[in-house]
Amino acid sequence: MGLYQVLSKTVVGLWTSVSTPGGLKQVGVLRRRLEIANQLVAQSEALIAGWRELAERQQAAGHDTSMSRKLLEIFQADLKAALREKEHAERALKRRVRDFFVGAKGRRPETDQELEEWLASREGNAATAFEPMPLSPSAESRHRS
Repeated sequence: MGLYQVLSKTVVGLWTSVSTPGGLKQVGVLRRRLEIANQLVAQSEALIAGWRELAERQQAAGHDTSMSRKLLEIFQADLKAALREKEHAERALKRRVRDFFVGAKGRRPETDQELEEWLASREGNAATAFEPMPLSPSAESRHRS
């Protein structure tokens, strides 16, 4: 099974494991998604480096490297997929954290540094530690009444 398939299964597993309507928008889940993507990128890079070294040794020994090169291309495609997932996870997490900042401060952060400083503050930690749970449909209808 390629890394892309592992990544897909992991993301689907995360998606289905969250039962609240916010799904992958929850900060904890987004952080976990980014952590997994970072792990997959690191694993892909290590695999590619090792496989490239093996192919070079095979070539130096005069062996056929066509299969090694084809596998290397597959691993490189998996790395590209893992990098795309990492970028998506980073953007999703950043959007969610910006939403918290806006909710706490009533405005958008002026710079990424301001957002990072706020996240490191007590207020930022408290804001991202717990997310409000949405009301169940029955509780929401009672709330409207």
